[in-house]
Amino acid sequence: MIKKIKLKELPYNRTSVNNYEDEIIHRYNIPKLIKKSIQELQGISAAIIYDGKIDDAEIELLKGWLYKNHEYLVEYPLLDLKNLFRVIVEDGFITIDEREKLLKFLSDISASPKSNPTVDGIFFENPKIVFIKKNFLFTGDLVYGSRSKAQSKVIELGGNCLNSLTMKTDYLIVGSLGSEDYKYSRFGTKIEKTIKYNREKGTNILIVKEQDFISAVINK
Repeated sequence: MIKKIKLKELPYNRTSVNNYEDEIIHRYNIPKLIKKSIQELQGISAAIIYDGKIDDAEIELLKGWLYKNHEYLVEYPLLDLKNLFRVIVEDGFITIDEREKLLKFLSDISASPKSNPTVDGIFFENPKIVFIKKNFLFTGDLVYGSRSKAQSKVIELGGNCLNSLTMKTDYLIVGSLGSEDYKYSRFGTKIEKTIKYNREKGTNILIVKEQDFISAVINK
């Protein structure tokens, strides 16, 4: 049970812009930004539900994400999550039943781990992968082969391989998401931690699909 957790008051006024022209451009891009926020939420949800529970750190992550994206919480599932979260945290305590309600909501808007969850919103699109002196971390089952095979190829191309996520990580390469044998809690933690590092510590770790990694290897 969380003793004290309060969702910051979510602003309803428009975001600050420098001038009228910027405001017009921003309003024009709102639908795209809402879609991007939905995709990102689906990705975060997929990472959270892997171990079948939601802990304090994950609730804090959601709280921060909601506050950061307050302007786009105007349609399903963003608005629904905001309203549910308000009800859950309004008394400052989160019960087991409330955690289960939140977990079910996240499960409903995210694909099942066994059916290849939709996490496209957190992947870097069309990445230009550089190997020389860059740090790589792998997670998930790889189509490329064993993890050691992929790591050997990275080293051969001048890169380095890490065993765990650090602030020096450049790429998190995500393998197949559909394996029932994979430890989803470990997978989710790596993605979730990467998102948190990028948001809170100012890192720029790219979360990359394995097929993009393979394409980069082939083109070398």
